[in-house]
Amino acid sequence: QKAQSMFESGAASGDPSSMFSLAWLLEPQGLEASAYVVKAQRSLLLYKKAGQLGHVEAKQKFEELSQFILMAKEAEARKLQQDRQSQKVVIDALGGILGRIGR
Repeated sequence: QKAQSMFESGAASGDPSSMFSLAWLLEPQGLEASAYVVKAQRSLLLYKKAGQLGHVEAKQKFEELSQFILMAKEAEARKLQQDRQSQKVVIDALGGILGRIGR
């Protein structure tokens, strides 16, 4: 908590090392991809800003995190599409069963 406060102050004053440290501290751990994407937004912005101010590691982390978020969003979209297809198969099968029962 104390470290976060110090990094918050440093980040607010424009120090790229503090931005990097705060972003690293705030980066969520052990979450599923979709939850991670939501929670990682502040870290992503801090890495970006610190990178723009010349912090080399922050530039690298920004690129890595951006790529991970993109892949997570694509995976979530594929999963949603698969879920919809599965639901359609079940509904079609139930419709066929119910249609035969009604005869």
